[in-house]
Amino acid sequence: MASFSAGSGIVLGGLVVDEFGWRSIFWFSASHAAVALVCVAVVLPASTRRAAAQQLDVLGGVLLAPAVAALLWAITRLKGSGVNDPVTQGLALVGLVALVLWVRASGITRVR
Repeated sequence: MASFSAGSGIVLGGLVVDEFGWRSIFWFSASHAAVALVCVAVVLPASTRRAAAQQLDVLGGVLLAPAVAALLWAITRLKGSGVNDPVTQGLALVGLVALVLWVRASGITRVR
């Protein structure tokens, strides 16, 4: 399903942009998300089983995206500014520190 969605999303996105302009893709995505949310709320039955510990990993959720973004941004800057650029080094350091904090907060342990 993910492969189908990825493939058809490119084609449908191109059609929407060609017919209605590039700004319409944001409205299309927002309306698609709203319809999906309503479908999940109406169609899916409530869970009858409770998890042992229902807690949301907010810290883990907040740390992952900036960690990956900072690392990718640092890698992107390497070609233009080089390894010795302080901004690139800072981005790499911030990304690595956030990634380490994410691993510790998520409770990921070594597989034996």
